[in-house]
Amino acid sequence: LLSLLLDCFSTLSEGKPPLNLQPALRLRPEKLSVKAEQALEKAHILASKRGFPFFANLSAGEASYWDEGCLFSDWSGDWEVDLIRCGCLGMATLNLPRAAYEARGSKDRLMELLASNLRLTVEAFNVKAEGLKRRLSEGVLPNLSQARNGEPYFRLESSACTICLLGLNEAVKAHLGYWLEEELMPQHFAMEILEFLKGSAEEEGKRLGVRVNLSHLAEDEASQRLALMDVERYGWSRVVVQGGRESPYYSYVPLVLPSSDLKAKLEVEGRLQSSFNGGHITLIPVGGRPGKALQRQTRSLSDEFKLRFFAYDQPLTYCQACGKTFQGFKAKCPRCGSIRIEAYARQSTSYLPVKWWVHQGKLKALKGA
Repeated sequence: LLSLLLDCFSTLSEGKPPLNLQPALRLRPEKLSVKAEQALEKAHILASKRGFPFFANLSAGEASYWDEGCLFSDWSGDWEVDLIRCGCLGMATLNLPRAAYEARGSKDRLMELLASNLRLTVEAFNVKAEGLKRRLSEGVLPNLSQARNGEPYFRLESSACTICLLGLNEAVKAHLGYWLEEELMPQHFAMEILEFLKGSAEEEGKRLGVRVNLSHLAEDEASQRLALMDVERYGWSRVVVQGGRESPYYSYVPLVLPSSDLKAKLEVEGRLQSSFNGGHITLIPVGGRPGKALQRQTRSLSDEFKLRFFAYDQPLTYCQACGKTFQGFKAKCPRCGSIRIEAYARQSTSYLPVKWWVHQGKLKALKGA
């Protein structure tokens, strides 16, 4: 069945790719059969041409991923309660660099600020959850409140609240003076921050009865808006941003500098992914490599770097005249010569027409690549 589905995706993607419907392939390296290997080969050929599917490495344990890297991890110990008939109550962004600016080099002050900000965020989620609970009890959400086995269909108490940690790399740079990919020391400090926030989230969640997860899949708009606000508040002499003065933003996908060496990027993200229990993704450029080469790299990503969720990134050009899609950016259609073309690329986790991109910093980097 998987092989047939991949064949369907391959055929569909010869025309306009089905970018709003991208599968996530769950990998269990220790259980790969001959048929599974054949399907895996097809998946990597598709990835080399079109940049999908996503790959979820489950060698570290079971997990349930959405197609953009959002994760529902184990919470209560009962997978059915944790994953079925629940959802995500919302996402809020935590501005890590601002806490680093306010801390002025004090680690204790930094942790205190992060804990305070996280506490306020969880309390806001709790207000939303209480409001939903009242609506469910009033019966104004009939599809969600309908009885099933003596309980409401929607398991509100198992639904997650996701806190997106924005600008981890910039926060570490502001506090220590090093980027994540430069030394092991900033990586260890980043892990300390993440474990502290993860523990605080669990503690606050238990106190209020809210399921809280951490993710680095922040909103594109928040990445720019919060960076601009910090520039206005603290000035260029104190802020640490990507994109320069024209298009400042804080990093989220990827976690490291866009110009970083691929191996350094994989090492950093492999170390940090496990701390983001609400969502994570690493994007690896295809770079013109065939499916076989990507398949070999997938083994390395899973075994050597311990990446848990990743995808191969392939910019695309779609011709509106002949209806065909091609790898890379083209000035005109290689098949019919038409200039009625549309460029597609990942702004963060999802492919979008480049003309729709709102993230000016990433758009500038894309045009300069």
